[in-house]
Amino acid sequence: MFLFFVLRSPQVEAVAYGENGFLEGVSDGMIVIDCSTGAPGTVEKVAADLAAKGAVMADAPLARTPIEAEAGKLNTMVGASDEVFAAIEPILQTFCENIFHMGPVGSGSRMKLINNLITMGQATLIAEALCACEATGVDLQRFREVISAGGGNSGIFQMIVPGILDEGDFEGMKFSIANATKDLRYLNSMLADAGIVSPMGNATHNAFVQAGKAGFADGLVGHLVKAQSEMNKVNIGKC
Repeated sequence: MFLFFVLRSPQVEAVAYGENGFLEGVSDGMIVIDCSTGAPGTVEKVAADLAAKGAVMADAPLARTPIEAEAGKLNTMVGASDEVFAAIEPILQTFCENIFHMGPVGSGSRMKLINNLITMGQATLIAEALCACEATGVDLQRFREVISAGGGNSGIFQMIVPGILDEGDFEGMKFSIANATKDLRYLNSMLADAGIVSPMGNATHNAFVQAGKAGFADGLVGHLVKAQSEMNKVNIGKC
């Protein structure tokens, strides 16, 4: 069994097809687990080439933050046959708290990208709402109280907003602008291939691209608030 984690599909292809790539050394019956967040088409291509050599692949992209990673409590969404999932589940349990079998290979990557549409979409709306409050005279702490007590509350809201308003800390959500932008690009490509209209996916991707262009590519998701506040010339937290 071979498990690997890299950040992007080109790196997956390099690990698979490059010099000394794992495709050169696989043997009949070997299971390869890809824990990266990448393009589902790349996952399926590598899986097909592994199958031609008698090996199988599962995609198991990960979610949550470095805190959960250190505690062995990540989430993973797995694309694999029932037989392969049963074989790899004990391994995934060593570093994942919640393990979701989504279906055949490729379905884990699809779910991860759609999951990130929701999480990064929320982050984009939160950044815009904070700017709207400041621009229209709505008290930011009272805004926080209202959202926290209602249907608009979420884990993403609580990761981003309290730290910014209380301490000027934009690093509450430990996920980078660069990786979010990459994932949203893969998402929009996947949805375009599926032939559906995705206005929120495109708008969310554009917000993250803008943040990167504004100098926050190396920042975390909370820095989206900084990018939006600078663009709108308003002051949020201790921007």
